[in-house]
Amino acid sequence: MSHNIFLIGDIVLDVSLKGTADDNKLRLGGICHAARALWALDANYQIGYFAPEYLNQAIEDYVSKHRCSRVTKLGNVLGAPY
Repeated sequence: MSHNIFLIGDIVLDVSLKGTADDNKLRLGGICHAARALWALDANYQIGYFAPEYLNQAIEDYVSKHRCSRVTKLGNVLGAPY
C-alpha cells in the first residue's frame, strides 16, 4: 500500500492513572496515536511535530520503530503541562 501522508501536530506525554495495585502507564500521545494507525496500515508517512525538548529522543526512537519515513521537529512547546 503506498500513501504519502504528512502528519502535523503536537506530541504529548499521556498518563493513564491506575489503581493503587498497578503502576501508572506513560506513553507518547497526540499525533503518535495516528502514527500507530498508519504503521498498522503499512502506510508511507512523515511527521512534523511540536513537543517539549525533553521528549525529542523518545519521539525519534518511537517513530523509527513505527516505520516513519521522515521526522521533522517544527517547534518547542514551552510552559505547558506536558
